[in-house]
Amino acid sequence: MVEYDIKAVIIFPCFNEEDRINKVMLLEFIQNNLYSYIFVNDGSTDGTLEILNELKKESSRINVIDLDQNTGKANAIQQGMMFAIKQLDSELYGFWDVDLSTPLPEIEHLLEEYSRTKAMILTGCRVKRLGAKIERSGVRHFLGRSFATIVSILFDISTYDTQCGAKLFHNSIVDNLFRDGFESNWIFDVELFLRMKAIHPADINELCIEVPLYEWQEIKGSKLKFSDFLKVPIELYRLVRKYLWI
Repeated sequence: MVEYDIKAVIIFPCFNEEDRINKVMLLEFIQNNLYSYIFVNDGSTDGTLEILNELKKESSRINVIDLDQNTGKANAIQQGMMFAIKQLDSELYGFWDVDLSTPLPEIEHLLEEYSRTKAMILTGCRVKRLGAKIERSGVRHFLGRSFATIVSILFDISTYDTQCGAKLFHNSIVDNLFRDGFESNWIFDVELFLRMKAIHPADINELCIEVPLYEWQEIKGSKLKFSDFLKVPIELYRLVRKYLWI
């Protein structure tokens, strides 16, 4: 895959990821490109911070933010974004799941689409199709598709996969999207689309592009539990109250 001459900062939120951080794979990718990386330790209680500090020693393009308490993925990414736009000049800022369920070369895939379209938001899309290797349990696929359909109808946003943990944002919108805290934690990705829609209501389906991934696999050890899905209706209600009932 072609490497694009585009500045990008990738943020990895980390909570108790000691057993799921692949140091070899991360360093091999980092050493073969010029992107910058921020690992946000979200109050981990295992050896995650030690591993992140070891990674930092290997490259000057790796930054580590250590949060004293676990505040959730949404806040960890927000903290990383605010640090990034203040400290690291870049054209694109994004976040990625540190378990590498979305392989790192998919960054180039998203950048290819950005180079072609100049979209403001690019998000990975887990479409199981011929020519792609998407390994996802049937239950999670069903829940994900059902949720995306509800979001599409409720908020009038044409989306197939809201929750993929691989997203890039143009620098012109990062401050507006991440400056304020999120109403939601589990579905903050949806809130990002809603904030974007508030800024560009007529153009969201052109400025936000879902990029079908070539590869994605479900990694064991996910912090997401079935009980977390029970929180989704409450968080959806909060988003409706804030963004539709203004």
